[in-house]
Amino acid sequence: MHTKGVPLVLVFLALSTSAATYHVSRNSGNDGNPGTESSPFQSIEKGVQNAHAGDLVLVHPGTYPVPNRICPNTGTPDNPVVIQSVKRHEAVITTNQSRFFWADNRRDINWISIRGFRFSNIEGGNGWAITPGRKGWRLEDCLFEKTRKGVQFMYGSIDGKKERAIANELFARGEYYKDRYEHFVMLRCIFQDIGELSWDGHLLHGNMLIKDCIVRRGNRQKHGVSGTGGAFKILTSDSVRIENLVSYDHVGSGIWFDWDNTNFVVSGCTVFGNHGLTEWWEGPGMWNECGGNGGMSYYENNLVYSCTGVGLEAMETDGMTMRNNLVVDCAVATGLRHMDRPPHFTYDTHIINNRFKDCTVFAGFTSSVGSWDLGSHSPEAKQVVMDGNIYDPVPDRPLIRWGNTRANTVEEARDILGWEQNGLVEEFEFPFPLFDVKLSQSEIVQVGYDGEQYFIDNAFDAAAVGDVVTIPVQGRGDIVRDGNTWKTTIYDLGNNRHVSITMETQALTEEVENEISRFAMWSPGSMVVRIDSKDEYDFRATVLSVDGEGGPSVNTKVHNKPELPPASLRVKGTCLTVNVPGHDKAEVRLFDMGGREVLRRNVTRAAGHVVSLAGLASGVYCAGLISVAGAVTRIVIIKR
Repeated sequence: MHTKGVPLVLVFLALSTSAATYHVSRNSGNDGNPGTESSPFQSIEKGVQNAHAGDLVLVHPGTYPVPNRICPNTGTPDNPVVIQSVKRHEAVITTNQSRFFWADNRRDINWISIRGFRFSNIEGGNGWAITPGRKGWRLEDCLFEKTRKGVQFMYGSIDGKKERAIANELFARGEYYKDRYEHFVMLRCIFQDIGELSWDGHLLHGNMLIKDCIVRRGNRQKHGVSGTGGAFKILTSDSVRIENLVSYDHVGSGIWFDWDNTNFVVSGCTVFGNHGLTEWWEGPGMWNECGGNGGMSYYENNLVYSCTGVGLEAMETDGMTMRNNLVVDCAVATGLRHMDRPPHFTYDTHIINNRFKDCTVFAGFTSSVGSWDLGSHSPEAKQVVMDGNIYDPVPDRPLIRWGNTRANTVEEARDILGWEQNGLVEEFEFPFPLFDVKLSQSEIVQVGYDGEQYFIDNAFDAAAVGDVVTIPVQGRGDIVRDGNTWKTTIYDLGNNRHVSITMETQALTEEVENEISRFAMWSPGSMVVRIDSKDEYDFRATVLSVDGEGGPSVNTKVHNKPELPPASLRVKGTCLTVNVPGHDKAEVRLFDMGGREVLRRNVTRAAGHVVSLAGLASGVYCAGLISVAGAVTRIVIIKR
């Protein structure tokens, strides 16, 4: 090694420097300790204060009452500071203060990753769990519950009047967008029972990725939905992406872009069960208000259903495309508003190739406040296009309203508005249960909790790598090919546990594609899988079989209790003996190690029934028994 011209001390430091790991344990630690695994710190503050770029803070299970704000040291893009709960959701943060992880509105606390914490009952002060720094903050696998807000983006002061004064000063100096939030990422987080908004604030035309998150029961404090109510609110952003979000049962909107947002994409999301307090419009699916700025934003490939308001709505917004969405059982499927709010105007909107079913007021579209005549404010003048949509309307409901003009059929839409040259009316099925949501000042929770009692973790926790288990499945991601296999992710609604799964045959891939919805399913399907990895933040499995929504055996109880006793399914020679006393029906399935189903038997006498395996070739098989009482799997070895 040549070191000419380089001091030896610098060479030594470069070779010896490495990232540090600090441990924190509420139950067994002491802040006088060195922070090792055997001698951990006791407080999270101590661990975070010691960590610098590239370091890892591991927080062990326990409840951590944090009296003060915690300001991490900054990381770098290549070496963030990582603060992680050792067990997902088992390091619980609670405080009578607000802003637990707190960048103090400074611009120099960046590149921080926070993973796996549970933020609970943070309602003191402003009740914010996290206020991030400007660049590179990541929140992964965190649970926020019973806080006033989960995450607050801010650009000046915690005082609203001071914030506005600072904003005006930044505008006057032309510096408003120079201090923007960038590279903010939120993955697999849950926000539930939030007092106001799950996240809120100005990104100053910065960007954000929100993926695979669940947001439910927002605005429990019943704030006005046009101000601070609903699921969350994003302001002044550019190029935000929201993917595979599940958002439901809010007092207010399920997704809200409010003011000066441009170039965002919302895709693959499931939004349902939103409701207002006193007005029907207060419970929409998605809102885009006063946005555009010459860019184009998209609602695409989303499902919105059972909301008291409009499914997809844009207000005083230019540059909006709504395409390939499914809207069911809302007041109206899509809508536009045009209030006098310059420089924001309703203009350049495309509503194409969507499906609308059973919307109760107008089947497809309504205009709201503003000018909507057929002269200077016609669809052509506003460049609003509606085409290729499929309508399955409630009988005797008009399809479209543009101001005082109504179109009751697609033919009238063509003749009067120049719309729907390729639109049609056609019945189609919607496979999910609907929810009877209504306006109410008192019934804040209307969807309920039934779909949240399914947990993949219950099956994985009691098993080891290589074991075969049955898991509940309530949705999946896109399926991609990887060489000779196919891959996707599946998840539950109970704990938002995501599992990366592999399908080894095209037949199994088609089963997953056909039986497991791309959108969130309130009633789960099930999969029999072989566990490949169960690292705390990396669950992986190979699929052996799949049942769609309402598939055999998988009811609410199965995955919240231990599996059936091993004696329920016995192997005797070339026979399987089924014994589930008190139950008349069960199902037995047998798979080879390639995941191919080789036998299926519906058992009508589940106590003492014998299933013959005669005729099967020698080899190793996986047998599964599924009944209303539970499920169990066994490995079967046949020797000839």
